[in-house]
Amino acid sequence: MATLTPSLPRFARTWIARVLLLIPALALLVWAGASPDPNRVAPWTFTTTGWIVPAPSLTSLWIATALLFTLLSKIAYFLFYPVAHTTRFKPWLGILCILLLTLAPRLAIFFLWPAHLSWYFIRTDLIILAIFLLFAFPSTRRSPWWAILYLLHPLPLLIAASPPPFPFPLLFPFPLPAHWLFYALIPFLFIVAISHRFPRWLNLAIAILFAVVSVSTIIVILPHPAFNSLSAEILDLLNAPMALLPIIAGLLQTVIFLLARRRDWSLAKTLAHLLLISLICSPLAPAWAVLPLLALAPIAWTRAGWVLSLTIFAAFAAIITPKFPAWLLMLEWMPVIVLEVQELLSAPERGEG
Repeated sequence: MATLTPSLPRFARTWIARVLLLIPALALLVWAGASPDPNRVAPWTFTTTGWIVPAPSLTSLWIATALLFTLLSKIAYFLFYPVAHTTRFKPWLGILCILLLTLAPRLAIFFLWPAHLSWYFIRTDLIILAIFLLFAFPSTRRSPWWAILYLLHPLPLLIAASPPPFPFPLLFPFPLPAHWLFYALIPFLFIVAISHRFPRWLNLAIAILFAVVSVSTIIVILPHPAFNSLSAEILDLLNAPMALLPIIAGLLQTVIFLLARRRDWSLAKTLAHLLLISLICSPLAPAWAVLPLLALAPIAWTRAGWVLSLTIFAAFAAIITPKFPAWLLMLEWMPVIVLEVQELLSAPERGEG
């Protein structure tokens, strides 16, 4: 008896299965946040003085987050290592699926979550998707599916659904409404997306400006108590002054510039590594500080940045005290540091920035 040959190759069927599994994972995330208690929506809360503390146990939210992250990681693997001579779907069909996967959970959150997304964030995410599709991906010849690594990641969804203002966003050491951080991503990503048209000296100038701003930000926030920073914890154990942090950041960013020049990195990849170094050396590392790094993932992937977008969630899930213990900081940051060092010392891999 003759066996029937499947109409789609195994790789295509596996890819479709991963994409379809995103639907129940997103549904679980929406269900986990649809609670009368608004503290269940965001994995952090604020004290009366405006300081950051992790929220109480959010089991369903963490399960949904871990499931989404696992699926997105598997899709990222397929994007890095595509199988040759496989069935290719129509680009417009893929873009339509991405648009539906982007809009459906955001609209559900808008109507179901107590502390819901506003139209600010939905509109901003659509603009970011347009920047990816119209400017970033055509120049790098990337699949449009790279966009879901940011658009379906639980980090932007949970940050956007967090109603209080951010006390310490990445570049602003004073309170700002949440939507300003998302608005800032639009010009940031647009400049990165069209940077291939810039002369080399202009890309270098943009990277230097970014490095100066990031080091200046570390200097500005030094007087504040350290939060979620392994670097600050190590200096504290050694009784060393915190003023060493911006100095170390500046030296490490100099190494990044040397590697970028030697390996002819794109502006996106250079900024991704500069941002990672800034986060590692910063005395203050809230979850939303990873957002610009995550937004660069579809354009310039970094393994350390992707792992950080998970471990920073795991830290909030494990401890509900304002000060993270040293062992938790080690578990959160050491994989990130090791991956970053390994990536900087090794040859670039296929599909990276």
